[in-house]
Amino acid sequence: MLSSAQLKQIVSEARPLIKRQLDDYRQLNAMFMAVWRAGKIDEVWADYRTTDQSAWLTYFIRARGMGDIKIGKSNQVRARLKSLFTGASRGLDLVACYPAPIGHEKELHQDFEHLRLCGEWFRPGAELLTHLELVGCDTSAFTNAVPAHFYRQFPERML
Repeated sequence: MLSSAQLKQIVSEARPLIKRQLDDYRQLNAMFMAVWRAGKIDEVWADYRTTDQSAWLTYFIRARGMGDIKIGKSNQVRARLKSLFTGASRGLDLVACYPAPIGHEKELHQDFEHLRLCGEWFRPGAELLTHLELVGCDTSAFTNAVPAHFYRQFPERML
């Protein structure tokens, strides 16, 4: 069993590592969301994968009108969103997307198990919203989500 002093030491050593990882995810999310909005995510992701075959895109999709959030992973986010979009009555918005190890999605599912609705869909509880904020998503109004009118103007960017 670990002593109180040993636990404090572990936490103090882990803190900068966790902060660095969250900073990395924040920067990656900012870059990949910009690429998404430019309609170039497939090209950029294909290029990224040539240097890191172990990474997958971890994505967060928000159901419009409901607020439910899907946490998933894919190497083809555009195709994944398109397949989900066909069954969504009010539309969907990609609110965050960043490269991470393949097990990251499963860790997130475990972390937010208490918020799970069904499958990979979660209630937007405080912990999940905090995670999204830590990776750079403005959850107050999901202002970094691609707005619905964007798809009407540029439907090729949704698909």
